[in-house]
Amino acid sequence: MTEFLTSDGVKIKYTSKGSGRALVFIHGWSGNSQDFSLVARRLSWQFRTVIYDLRGHGMSGHEGDFTMERLAQDLRELLDYLKIDDFILVGYSLGGQVMLEYLRNNTSPQGLVFADTSPKIGEDIYTEAEAKNNLQLMETDFYKFYRSFLSRMLPDENEEDIDKLLDLRKRVLDRNHLPSLVELWQDMNSRDYWQDLEKIKLPSLILRGEYSFHPLEVAELMNEKLENSHYMEFEDCTHQFILEEPILFGEEITGFAQSI
Repeated sequence: MTEFLTSDGVKIKYTSKGSGRALVFIHGWSGNSQDFSLVARRLSWQFRTVIYDLRGHGMSGHEGDFTMERLAQDLRELLDYLKIDDFILVGYSLGGQVMLEYLRNNTSPQGLVFADTSPKIGEDIYTEAEAKNNLQLMETDFYKFYRSFLSRMLPDENEEDIDKLLDLRKRVLDRNHLPSLVELWQDMNSRDYWQDLEKIKLPSLILRGEYSFHPLEVAELMNEKLENSHYMEFEDCTHQFILEEPILFGEEITGFAQSI
């Protein structure tokens, strides 16, 4: 991976491959750019693909602010640094909110892919009381919270498999990033971008896993509010369909990109 420094001095790690119209992938909370490594590699034969670690994630720095505004500014600075002006944004989970925040103050891409995301994440998944309890638990025992998060994200997995996955995530997550993940969780769960959808005229693709913890009603309402959108569901998949069906995920993006 290569790196650049943001305007507030934070190191952002990224990988850029291929040429032509750019597909810029934005990963979810506690994930990293490697979530897209397979699909980005496959699509780099037809497009320029850009994957990067959000600040506080992966190999990027964990300094500075952890708000949606700052993540959107990092995206803008990355695009400027790479001199990209013809692009499609692909936002997965938290990445979808980063896209919506980006659109508030920046030039428009040619299209948007909302991959299992919501304009108001906290409201869709947790009650207000649950959200408050989760934040308290994150601050006292992050991995106890994270285990419950994995269980909700992967409803069909048994307890033993959840424990194995948690052990794997412990090896991937840098402990230095944990405070930033807590801060970002609090910020993203306070956001509401529903009204922003009605202003968007760009071609948009909405993707969702059949067993996602984001309700079907959310995807359907997004499809209704976005003026120029199409909805597609990944059968027998969870919130992590980008890892469960990476080839099909890439095919859907390719078809969408070629249609606009």
